[in-house]
Amino acid sequence: MKKIKAYVVNHGHMDIEWYQPLTTFSEWFRESIEQLDEIVKNEPDYKCYTYDGVVYPVLYAMRRDQLLAQKVKSLLSAGKLRIGPFYTQFDEFLI
Repeated sequence: MKKIKAYVVNHGHMDIEWYQPLTTFSEWFRESIEQLDEIVKNEPDYKCYTYDGVVYPVLYAMRRDQLLAQKVKSLLSAGKLRIGPFYTQFDEFLI
């Protein structure tokens, strides 16, 4: 029987300013990218991680840290990371 290794992430959805400031999400994102980078290096069979939500917090974090930006670009081009689907959070469906 083939062993399956799984990673459980309790939250990967980044709605900025909803319950934490943008700078907090930026730090969480940096830490998670560092962890993802280590997983990809050590687990050749690792498929992909998808950051659900909006792209803006990712770009904000990348502007603040060039090393982070390089890691994100590398993970994206290798197909190990997906980001999106929206650029910013939209509010037209609020009651």
